[in-house]
Amino acid sequence: MTENLGRYLRHFKPANRFSPFLIIWFNNQLRGFEHIRGVILESFPLDTERDLVTATLKKKRNKLGSHYQAEIDKLHRKLAEERA
Repeated sequence: MTENLGRYLRHFKPANRFSPFLIIWFNNQLRGFEHIRGVILESFPLDTERDLVTATLKKKRNKLGSHYQAEIDKLHRKLAEERA
């Protein structure tokens, strides 16, 4: 299933298609000063093999941050360009 999802994500680029819907839905449930401005979709589940979660499936925030830092920086640059 993950392989099929990975192919789907590469082919259809759902981040461009579904992100506005997800962002509106989540923003409607947040307080006024909290807003989601971008989404990074991952085709692989968080698992212990990549050492991103513990054996009890708790998130390792520092490892998640370093693992996704390049994508986060790219998203921040894109959002900054859209504002300018």
